Formats: sequence, structure tokens, C-alpha cells
Amino acid sequence: MSGYRSHEERLLDQRLTIKEFKLNLRYIIDRYQVAHHIDQWIHLAIESGVEVLELHLVGGAKDDWYNFPLCLTETKSLTKLVLRGGIRLDPAFLNHLLEFFSIKTLSLGDPPGSRTYRVKSLSLHGLQKLKGADVQGILEVYIDAPNLENLCYRAPAERDESFVLNLDSCTNLKCLSLWYLTNPNKWLLELLYKIPFLESLILHNCSICQYERLSISGPQLKFFRLLYCSNLKEVNIDAPNLLSCDYSGEAKPAISFLRNSNQPELNAYFGMDHRHLHRLREFVQNIKPQEVFHSLSLFIHEPCSFRESLGVLQASSTPPSIKHVQFSYEMLMDEKKCWCYSRHHKCCWHDLKIVKVTHI
Repeated sequence: MSGYRSHEERLLDQRLTIKEFKLNLRYIIDRYQVAHHIDQWIHLAIESGVEVLELHLVGGAKDDWYNFPLCLTETKSLTKLVLRGGIRLDPAFLNHLLEFFSIKTLSLGDPPGSRTYRVKSLSLHGLQKLKGADVQGILEVYIDAPNLENLCYRAPAERDESFVLNLDSCTNLKCLSLWYLTNPNKWLLELLYKIPFLESLILHNCSICQYERLSISGPQLKFFRLLYCSNLKEVNIDAPNLLSCDYSGEAKPAISFLRNSNQPELNAYFGMDHRHLHRLREFVQNIKPQEVFHSLSLFIHEPCSFRESLGVLQASSTPPSIKHVQFSYEMLMDEKKCWCYSRHHKCCWHDLKIVKVTHI
């Protein structure tokens, strides 16, 4: 790597304008030597008026994480900052984020491994131009950005501490994605009242422990996705402008649409075997009103009879509005993978050869 220094010097001499600097590096070699060059590259980008800076460092033990330099605070042209992987953020740097008046997009990722080096708290104030933010693994987040429109927040995956996410001033938020939250029920309902322009909401891998009930309300909400959330038995949705709702997960909650003037489409995706078919029937029956059920995708794992799956959908209570049914199988045409265990019960592959589903 001895040639890098002279190359950097030549670039400085040419006074080139660098608008974007993106580095994706598997950080597995001498960390001291690599860190030195990364510092120089960032310094070069700053002096060249960089607007977009993205740094992804993959791999390395906790002692090999890169110490992000404070020199970045000297730039006034930065509009997008993305930091991912094994990067150690100094609290002093986080304080200087307040000086990035021009920044529009901010993405801060949590380094894997020990919590010793984890940023515990992040406070963003005065970022008037901030439009999009992606924050991962930080337990306490305070954002004062009145023009923020898109936010993705991922709480620490351990879920052994209560998260704090303060978005009181983000009244123009339109898209919100939340991961790994524990007991967000009451907090989420209060938040939705404060962000009346929200159009898209995603809840991913959240734990709904309290009361096993989730209530969603939004006058402008158009798209809602509920993915792999645990301990969930009941979902109540009050969103008169909702266009679509996607659900996927192990739980089969009762889903109720309290106001559905636009007749939203409910799309459900399940992976199951023969033990779960009765739960599918219960799920279908517990959708209110049933006219909203539009699409059902089943990912059937062996051993499971194809006829059994169709039997669930052909029950008298099946909503007539289902327009699309998709079956997907993991089994291939291989005798070694055949799960037939009697003449009276055949696996999905044998049934698939004699049944073709186009629409219901």
C-alpha cells in the first residue's frame, strides 16, 4: 500500500472536486496501516468539497474497529453521510453532527460485537434540511428535524433494555420503519397522533408482549406492513385511506379494519406444514371485514398434502374476494426427498403433478 500516499498527493495537487466518496472495505488486514490511509482519503475528500460520504467496514474484532476522525466536522458541503459496520464513533463527533446544517440524509449503523463501544445515545437538533435518517443499534435517539420525511430505526436486537425514540417535532414524517421494538403499543399509538401525514408504516420483528394487542391509527396512512412480530393475537387498524396491508409471521392474529372506505387489500404470506393448516383457517375467518382479503401466498413445507391446503381455502367461510393464491414448495422431484409415508397420504409433490392452480 506504499503507492497510495503519492497518489493522494497527486490528487491534491490537481485540486480535483470530489462530490462522492464511497468505500466498502473488508477490514481484515493491519488496522493501523489501513486506518492511516482511510484518514487520508477522508481528509482528501473534505478538502475537495465532498457532498456524499459512505463508509462500510466489514469484519474485524472489536479492537479492530476504525476510529472515525473528527476532521469531517470541518466540511460544510456534506449532504449525505453513511457509516456502517466496524466504526467507532467518538461522542465528540456525535456532538458535531449538529454543525452539519447542509446534511439531508444520515445513516448510522451499529457495529457488531461487544456493547462496550456501542453508542448509547444520539441527539440530533437543528438539522433543518434533514430528509432521511437510518439509525441502528442506538438505544436512545432524540431527533428534532421538522422536515424529516423518512426514518428507519432499528433498536438493539438484544431487547433487554427499553428503547427511547423521541420524534415529537418530526410532524412531516411520511415513511416510518421500526425494527426490534419491545412493547411499542402505547408509545406507537401516541406517536401516530403526532405525525398526521404518515403514509407508510413498517413494523419488523417487534415483540408485542403487553396485552398481545396492536392498534394502528393514521388519517393519511396508505401502506402498512406487519412482518414477523411475536406475541401478537389482535390487530386493530383505523386508517380510512389505507390502500394495502401486508402480513407475514408465525402468529395468526385477528385483524380488524375499523374504517375501510377505500377497501384496502390484505396480502398474507405464510410458511407452514400440515400442523399449521387449522391455524390458517382460523386466520382467514378472523379477518374483519372479509372483503379486504385480496392475496394469499402459502409457502408449504413437506410433509403436507396439497389437497389439505386447498381444503382450507375451500371452506365455506373463505372470503370470496381472494383474487390471488400462490403455492410454493421446497421439495424437488427427487425420490430421496419424497416424504410419502403411506398409500393414503401423499406428499405435496405427488399432488402437485395432478393439480394445477391458476386462480380462485
